[in-house]
Amino acid sequence: MRDALGMSSYQLARRMGVSQTRIMQFESAEANGSIRLAALRRAAEAMSCTLVYALVPKEPLEDIVLRQAHLRAAAQLSISDPDHPPAGDPDQVPRSKIDELEDLTLHFVDHRQLWS
Repeated sequence: MRDALGMSSYQLARRMGVSQTRIMQFESAEANGSIRLAALRRAAEAMSCTLVYALVPKEPLEDIVLRQAHLRAAAQLSISDPDHPPAGDPDQVPRSKIDELEDLTLHFVDHRQLWS
């Protein structure tokens, strides 16, 4: 951002009230992912910017929740891989076990007991 604004590290250091060496340390920490949010916030303010911190899911949240509930239900029912039953005729899997898996999955979704 500093470069896009045409601001030198010296100018940013002066605006933040720190040394130019400290700006280089900030930028190095930012590049390797170890900078603190407080430092980013100070730098953003010095550049007339707003720091926006966000977690963005890789897929719809509903899909993440449903998959986790499904896995938790399968584990509780001792189903090793609910999407791929053991070799043989899939009709050999009791319908009651499938129904129980679906019911427990929805229970976990409804009660948010997913991550323990």
